[in-house]
Amino acid sequence: MAIRREDLAPSREGGRDAVVYKFPTARVRGAETRRRRMEVRRRRTALVAAGLVMIVLFLLATGPSGSAPASAPGAPKAVTVHAGDTLWDLAERYAPQGVDPRAYVDVVSELNDLENGLVAGMRIRLPK
Repeated sequence: MAIRREDLAPSREGGRDAVVYKFPTARVRGAETRRRRMEVRRRRTALVAAGLVMIVLFLLATGPSGSAPASAPGAPKAVTVHAGDTLWDLAERYAPQGVDPRAYVDVVSELNDLENGLVAGMRIRLPK
C-alpha cells in the first residue's frame, strides 16, 4: 500500500491534529541486519566444522605414517654391542626379512635414545 506525501501532511479535522504513524523501519532494518549476521555466522561455523571433519577423516584414512618394524622371530630382546658393531649391522642381523634396514635403524636409535652412536659394551634394546 502506498501513501502519498500529501496524505502525510498534518490536517485539522475536528480541531485535532491527524496522527501519522511511522512504520518502524529502523527495527526492521536492525532485524534484517541481525538475521544476515546470524546467517553469516552459521555459514562460517558450518565451514569450519566441515573443514575439521575433513581433516579428521583424512588423518583416520591415512593411518599412522608407518608402523615400527619389529625384530625377526627368535631375535633377543636386547643385545650387547661389541667393538666394531654398527646399527646397520644390528639391522641386518635382527630385522625381519623384507623390512628396510634404515627404518629398523631409526626404530632402534629412537628406542634407545642414541644420539652419539654405539659404544662397545652398551646394552641395546631391540623392538618387539
